Amino acid sequence: MKDIGLVLVQPTPQVAHEPLISGVEHGLEEILIKSDMRLVTRVVRDSAAELAVYRSWNTSKAVDAVVLVRLTRGDRRIAFLEKLGVPFAAIADESQLGDFSAVAIDYAGMMHALVAHLTDRGHTKIVFVSGAEELSSIRAAAFLAEARAGGFDGHVRKPDPAAGGSDAVTREILADDDPPTAIVYDDDLSAAAGLVTIQALGLSVPGDVAVVAWNDSVRCQSAKPSITAMSNEAHTVGMLVGQSLLETVATGEATLLHAPNSFIVEREST
Repeated sequence: MKDIGLVLVQPTPQVAHEPLISGVEHGLEEILIKSDMRLVTRVVRDSAAELAVYRSWNTSKAVDAVVLVRLTRGDRRIAFLEKLGVPFAAIADESQLGDFSAVAIDYAGMMHALVAHLTDRGHTKIVFVSGAEELSSIRAAAFLAEARAGGFDGHVRKPDPAAGGSDAVTREILADDDPPTAIVYDDDLSAAAGLVTIQALGLSVPGDVAVVAWNDSVRCQSAKPSITAMSNEAHTVGMLVGQSLLETVATGEATLLHAPNSFIVEREST
């Protein structure tokens, strides 16, 4: 086995390269280089183009196996790759696991730790600003489950990129007659944008409202005030998915590995 393929669907020319994906790539490459292998990455506009790349790779034997990211419910890529006979490993939430190789991430456990960090500090009304991907919906569901179990007032809001995105939804949230005392953003970019909006409204962070980002990044570290975030274990996840693929190809059996538990990186915003 020489090459591993990774296809990223990027619908618009300017989409932030999320910390998870960047870290996964670096972790994968660290494992592959030890076996004299390389990671082949392609960026496409939609899922149809992604499937076309897999078909082309299989025909030309350009890669020996692929990594799947951003799984969806009933993800058609799984059956497609199985039909082609292309080995693969996926990065998936615990709820998405099946009869295929994967590195499992416990988003529910991560959300429990995040919510506990806020409720332990007296927050009783919290809003989760979700993203567009299905994994964000899984995190939103975990957040609402924590609200039901923990007894705090929890709400989910989804920004509309065409109507101002994070800036607009943050303004709407804080214009409420009974605004939350904490806002959790599903990614570092939204959290940083939300922080700027909160400050533009004349509110202080964390005095008036606390801010948390789901994925840690340099952006969170350099913000003023710095933003509390869930630790980014993406590099380790990338290494694990590389190991999973190597084991799968060597044995022909599905290999399930578990990502390490993430933790809260507490900073000035909470």
